[in-house]
Amino acid sequence: MPSASQSRAELGNSSSASRRRMMAAAAYRDYAARAVGGPAQGAPARAELGAALAAGGLLEEAAAELAASSALDPSNVDTVVALARAHLNRKDIQAAGRALEAAVARGLEDARLYAAL
Repeated sequence: MPSASQSRAELGNSSSASRRRMMAAAAYRDYAARAVGGPAQGAPARAELGAALAAGGLLEEAAAELAASSALDPSNVDTVVALARAHLNRKDIQAAGRALEAAVARGLEDARLYAAL
């Protein structure tokens, strides 16, 4: 059983993590506002940023970046699957299904798409 000081430290860490997540989300919004039309607008850069945002728990922001990447390169199966996973992690099953179904409708034939369905 943890001591009172350990419990307070864990609570502080959790609130610190929440604070860091909020700061990261704000930094992302600032980046997104400044980056419109900038050099980091290519599909690979946006997919990489989306993956990093998802890993950091910023799922709304991740989905936005992955959707933008997928729009720039609709044939990238990895990005489509990552987008679907971001939607699933956000508990938006319909959006995940739409992303996967749209890829199949565009003619993408890859087992990873069907496995994610």
